[in-house]
Amino acid sequence: MDQTQLFLFVAIAAVVIFVVSFLHQRKKKASNQLGQKLQESIKANDWETASRILLRQMIVWGIITILVMLLIILRLMNHQQIYSTLVFFALAGWNYYTSAKGLKIARKNQTDYAVEQESQEKFFERIKTLLKDCKVSQLDLNLTEEEVKNLWLEKYKNWKVSGYYPVLLESIYGDFFDYLDELSEWYDEVKLQQWRAKLLNSTEYNGQQILQRRFEELKESYLADGEEGANAWKELTDGEVFESDCPKEFTFFSTPILVEMPIKEPWQVFTYLSYGGWNECPTAEEHAQIARYWYESYGAVVIKIASDSVLYYTPYPPMGDTTSLAKNLFAYAQDTVETNLPSLASHLHKSHIWYCWWD
Repeated sequence: MDQTQLFLFVAIAAVVIFVVSFLHQRKKKASNQLGQKLQESIKANDWETASRILLRQMIVWGIITILVMLLIILRLMNHQQIYSTLVFFALAGWNYYTSAKGLKIARKNQTDYAVEQESQEKFFERIKTLLKDCKVSQLDLNLTEEEVKNLWLEKYKNWKVSGYYPVLLESIYGDFFDYLDELSEWYDEVKLQQWRAKLLNSTEYNGQQILQRRFEELKESYLADGEEGANAWKELTDGEVFESDCPKEFTFFSTPILVEMPIKEPWQVFTYLSYGGWNECPTAEEHAQIARYWYESYGAVVIKIASDSVLYYTPYPPMGDTTSLAKNLFAYAQDTVETNLPSLASHLHKSHIWYCWWD
């Protein structure tokens, strides 16, 4: 090879390397942008855009996989080695598989998200009809638990000025209205107004007595099972302290709606929304009495009512001996206790949230 040929070879090689490098950088940049857009779409619950991106990737990798497979067949026919081509085939096939799997998940999430939106719309409209003199707001389905909690806290700090107390409502099991107290006759507007007026004008104040009665009833039901029940009761009331399974922070399963009620005291939430009266769940009137007792004793207020649970918020976790409060919470919602009362009492020192649920 003379100098002219050598120079020409080097020049061509340099051009090829430059072009390949340039194309590689462009592809890498485009891939990064596409990946970033995909992540943003997933974060924003924009599953339609995510599905389009993943479908495009799946088609591209599918075509590449087929082309590489054809190349392998040609090399085999020409008795050439295929080891490096097999590696690329495996890489392309893997990318096709992951894109297809991601697309399947994205399309399922797209369907689930649409169903949740429709469900929220129906729930929102029915709550607006039931609570006509309240401010009812739909929340962005993309809000995180922390963002929803902070929104509630902001409303809560200003409720005495605004005259509207905020509470979050969440429908998670079938129809939320199935969990309202039939005694209030909530489906009849006139009778519901009469029921509210009766509770608001009542001078009865017996939240502590209701909790004591429910606690004694639970104790009797345990001891009625003889020695086995007595041992279970002893383990429940005097057992070893374990890390509580109860949530220490605000949580929800589906995005709640925000209702602002024109009430003077937080415990009056249950006079507007007659929640309860099913299975072991207290009646709406008992809820109101217990909530009043806890508000005046601990500063606890209702933050969220879901189909099967009520979350209370207290600005300052209780200090000192919380055994009595643990008994109260057990009497209120026995299913809340995952381990035993000493564990629940220990947990109460650490949390602003009291999570109460009924099976």
